[in-house]
Amino acid sequence: RVLREGSDLEGEVRTVSVLMSDVRGFTTLSERLPPAAITAPINEYFPAMVDAILAHRGIISDFIGDGILAMFGAPLDDPDHAWHAVETALAMQAALARLNARWQTEGRPTLAMGVAVNTGEVFAGNVGSARKKKYAVIGDPVNTVSRMEGLNRELGTAILISGATLAAVKDRVVVHDRGAFTMKGKTQPVELFELVGIREEGDSR
Repeated sequence: RVLREGSDLEGEVRTVSVLMSDVRGFTTLSERLPPAAITAPINEYFPAMVDAILAHRGIISDFIGDGILAMFGAPLDDPDHAWHAVETALAMQAALARLNARWQTEGRPTLAMGVAVNTGEVFAGNVGSARKKKYAVIGDPVNTVSRMEGLNRELGTAILISGATLAAVKDRVVVHDRGAFTMKGKTQPVELFELVGIREEGDSR
């Protein structure tokens, strides 16, 4: 699509939505299980998560250990990037629930995951050196989504979205207001909302 429709891969400012996910307790699990036992579930986990992201017009920006950073709205235009990111977060948790159900019946360890979605203006383009480059998004929304994801553990939530993302998707989702949090390195607090699900027609929650 980039070759067909064109995009400035060398760099441009775009409004996008970014998604960060992270597996809970993976370090502890890795410590008590042999490498082969921990590699098997991860090799099933990553394809399921990647499929969910790609199915909703997302692009994988990076794998960070067992975490995933994905972007929506770059390098190609997607006016509904925030909605697609929110749909992806729910699809990822649903995919993990299916994996866990099967692993449990097989007597294998299950995994838990936190996901966060944030929306804002970033630099999107190729970064790196002449010897190694990659397409990436850089800016405050990316740093913030990483901090947001970490708060899932503290709040006991599975998916957190920012006030900016909620403003973009408006009343299409059901959320619980979790308050405003001051993130490390930021002067202004960020409003966080627990994503519960998609609002059905006639749902007044």
